[in-house]
Amino acid sequence: MAVLTGPIWQYIPLPAYAAPLNPVPERLRRQWKDFWRRWRGDSAREAQALPADYHQLPAALLERAAPRPAWQDAVGALENALCGWFLSDSTSTPMQVVVGPPHPSTHELVLELARRQNWPVLSAPAPEQVVADDASTLAPLDQTPERPCVVPQLEKWYLRHHQGLSLVRRLLGRLLQTRRCCLVSCNSWARAYLSRALCWDDLWPTPLVLEPFDARKLERWFGAQLALPDRQSLVFRQADDRRLVLPLAEPSDGVQGSPRGQTGGKDDEPATAAPAPFLARLAAESRGHPGLAWEIWRHSLRYLKRADPTPTPAPSQGEVAEGDTLWVCPWAELNLPGFTLRPSQAALCLLQNLLLHGGLTSAWAGVLLPDGDEDAQPALHRLARAGLAGAVGEQWQVEALAYPAVRRALSAEGMLVDAL
Repeated sequence: MAVLTGPIWQYIPLPAYAAPLNPVPERLRRQWKDFWRRWRGDSAREAQALPADYHQLPAALLERAAPRPAWQDAVGALENALCGWFLSDSTSTPMQVVVGPPHPSTHELVLELARRQNWPVLSAPAPEQVVADDASTLAPLDQTPERPCVVPQLEKWYLRHHQGLSLVRRLLGRLLQTRRCCLVSCNSWARAYLSRALCWDDLWPTPLVLEPFDARKLERWFGAQLALPDRQSLVFRQADDRRLVLPLAEPSDGVQGSPRGQTGGKDDEPATAAPAPFLARLAAESRGHPGLAWEIWRHSLRYLKRADPTPTPAPSQGEVAEGDTLWVCPWAELNLPGFTLRPSQAALCLLQNLLLHGGLTSAWAGVLLPDGDEDAQPALHRLARAGLAGAVGEQWQVEALAYPAVRRALSAEGMLVDAL
């Protein structure tokens, strides 16, 4: 298998998106594990099977091992994908749409591009303005009409409510009527809902989406994120069998940041070896979304705390000291949030609404439940205890680590899910 040397970041049309798949044995194992856990009535967060000596990384070490992405290369890829559009005088396609998963990175990329190009950004309305169909929210569109504008969160322009679609219709109608060049960013769940509710697919341009990250891309990206000294010093191994998860660094990696070649270690492999099975599983569970994969990757990292303080002998040339090894928790022991029993329709509707709107306050989460004006606080706190939802300020969102389980549950019940 040849090592991937092309660009990591690339935008493609939405219909071309194909999420990485789990190997068939992995899918069967997950189904069997879910069935067994439900039959026994085990907690969704089973006891850790790893030895107690393995600990989650302290904050400083975690930032070294899996630093927060800067997304600069992804913004560059988006800029390249759109350069023909915003440099052209033609108004044949005045609107461009970028779709991404329900993760902050989706809109961070678009906002960074707007900052680079000095494009005006249309702020999202409050839910009260959405229900009131407040036309004043569109007033900024009359300013600087000669420059493309940016709508960074289309999911905030509507509500799943009998009075919740007028404002987004007004916005999109205004853009189509004036042919104002505009870059619209929308999470994939909102796009799926609006496509059904508005039936405007023939009026929208084909959305762009970041090409999915398979195991090889994750391998390259995680290695390239490391600071130069850490590329040479940190080793990532599977905690159960000690196999490498990320290849060891070549001496030249400190300069170019190229894919780390595999040399040394318990199981030396050539540079063309297939990526680690953990990364293949990670790519499939995250459905190719790099932001979600990064969240799970950080959650999986452990370090070994020894009771014996005796220092280890200095490693020979080509080896890495045990203290520089970080251990990747086996997938079966990650204990990602999930459902112990079949979730209620109310809980699924609540989770789906959080995804459709990119987060909601508890008050609006209650308003959008089928019964309307229901107190959602108890249900939200139950979801929080299960690790399925959490609050950032006043906004409740589906937790990134819970996203795979939540999406599977909604799909299994035949409810609307996104296309990514």
